[in-house]
Amino acid sequence: RGYCMKVKITYLPGEERQAEVLHNCAKELLKPVKVNRSDRHAPYKHIYISTEKQPGTSCKNAESMV
Repeated sequence: RGYCMKVKITYLPGEERQAEVLHNCAKELLKPVKVNRSDRHAPYKHIYISTEKQPGTSCKNAESMV
């Protein structure tokens, strides 16, 4: 199964609380999701959230929701 929408939260030390609030809100709104975390690009930390591709949809042809 593939993943479609991707959200990246980038934050600095001291902003962990706000990043967790955003992470929890996005996870609740977009579920089911896959979540990865990274601290490879110091001093920044990242939370990557990807939604699961829904059956019968094509991520490449999806209309913009913005």
